[in-house]
Amino acid sequence: MLNANGLRNVLRHSTQNEHDRLDALIGNFSDLASYRSFLVGSYRFRKSLEATTAAIDFWQAELLLDELAQDLEELGGDSVRAPTAAVFANTPAEQLGLLYVLEGSALGARLLVRRTEALGLSATHGARHLAMQVRDPGRWRRFLDLLESQKDIDLALAVRGAQTCFSAALANFTEVHSEPAQCA
Repeated sequence: MLNANGLRNVLRHSTQNEHDRLDALIGNFSDLASYRSFLVGSYRFRKSLEATTAAIDFWQAELLLDELAQDLEELGGDSVRAPTAAVFANTPAEQLGLLYVLEGSALGARLLVRRTEALGLSATHGARHLAMQVRDPGRWRRFLDLLESQKDIDLALAVRGAQTCFSAALANFTEVHSEPAQCA
């Protein structure tokens, strides 16, 4: 039987390469243009998960689409086009893997909040979506409790869900970085 740390470790080790690639792709946004690219990638990625997360009945995922749209609007520029493909996670195990990636992103948001503050952004201007991710410090612990409660989870499907989620993030951020800048 697998405990939360066991499943967490399996998911972490199985997606470490994708996680490292995504961190490198996001990079250190040091100006508003690079931060806006991050916002566009984040919006597209989270939009690609919308239908799948709506079908999850055991956890309320936060897509932050309204907050991301407002952040983007405040920083100017054109509307964001839709992601190239939707992400699907059909089984509870795949959904759990996908949620592991989404909920884990809130941990990274703590660091990103500091970066946005250095750019003059805040929870009320330009960085709402990050503020939403860090507002509940107990959310990650509750998610780990959910992981721990899983008794007979199909590990391969959980890993596939997490890898699919990371692949969607990588595809959307790569696409954004290959496009011409959308704002000055």
